[in-house]
Amino acid sequence: MPKVSIIIPIYNVEKYLDRCVQSVINQTLQDIEIILVDDESPDGCPQMCDEYARKDNRVKVVHKKNAGLGFARNSGLEVATGEYVTFLDSDDFVDKDTYRQIYENILKNELEICYFTYCRYLNESTIIHESQLGDEKLYIGKDQTERFMLDMVGKVHNNPESEYHIMSVCFGVYKTDIIKRNNVKFVSEREIASEDLIFHVDLLPHITRIGYVPKEFYYYYVNTGSISFTYSDAKYNSYIKLIETIKGKLSERYDAEKYEPHYYTQVLRVYKMLFRFESINKASFLCRRKRISALCKDKRIAGIYDKKIKGCFSRADRLLINCMKHNLCLIIMTLYTIAAKKYVLKRIFTKKR
Repeated sequence: MPKVSIIIPIYNVEKYLDRCVQSVINQTLQDIEIILVDDESPDGCPQMCDEYARKDNRVKVVHKKNAGLGFARNSGLEVATGEYVTFLDSDDFVDKDTYRQIYENILKNELEICYFTYCRYLNESTIIHESQLGDEKLYIGKDQTERFMLDMVGKVHNNPESEYHIMSVCFGVYKTDIIKRNNVKFVSEREIASEDLIFHVDLLPHITRIGYVPKEFYYYYVNTGSISFTYSDAKYNSYIKLIETIKGKLSERYDAEKYEPHYYTQVLRVYKMLFRFESINKASFLCRRKRISALCKDKRIAGIYDKKIKGCFSRADRLLINCMKHNLCLIIMTLYTIAAKKYVLKRIFTKKR
């Protein structure tokens, strides 16, 4: 049994694929399984995948009908035989010592999941590092892993014990048996945004031992035409579906008093993105104003106006919430038009995630 299975979904990344695959082929941890999932890529990637498999018997290739990132990961999970499993996006890459160090930490602390962090890669001479990596941490027992999951949904500003956790599955190594035994799968990102968060909300209730290693092992590269950057009505609907799905799952497990501060932090995150998206929408001013007004009046966000919930947020967020509550669309549009322009420029010129 391989120690770690590395699942790499592949679609239209011929330019970046070799950089990604070579970073895992050359891992210092040699006892690994590399699963390349060709999601019906229209370029030369399918042939490249077959060539990697021909040269290295650790490489498995799955050719499948196009269905998106989430379902491609599920196809990889179906054939994964490693003791642990992780995920790598095909335009990114990892440090050659990533999985050796993480696996050793897993063994040392008897972990079911071990997380690490990332840096932003522009080119060989420009790498943007995280300013605060934090300390190495362990979360042992149901109480701590439950809090970890709720904090991943949303960090509560007025709770000093609440922590921010990155939700990407690419920054974690997971016990394969727990995923398969509990039938945890990815949803389609075409239907529900932030499929990684849904995956964690389903998986983490079954976890009792989590570790975090404060090292930037993952090199994250973004091109502005990627699925995480573009916006459409379908993506708008996928964000609405996200908050509905998260609420449904949390309300089945927890009392409202426990989950709502975390949940509404996630809701505000989503609505901030929607405000930004609507601000750069090519529709008329009146149409954009109408859509932003509808967002402010949306029943799904009504709970955020509750005094107790609003008190969980930072001062800046409370000001935004007041603008939303009183439907001050012009102020919101002005703020987010400025913010959106800065955001787009930042994404184009620094490729920030």
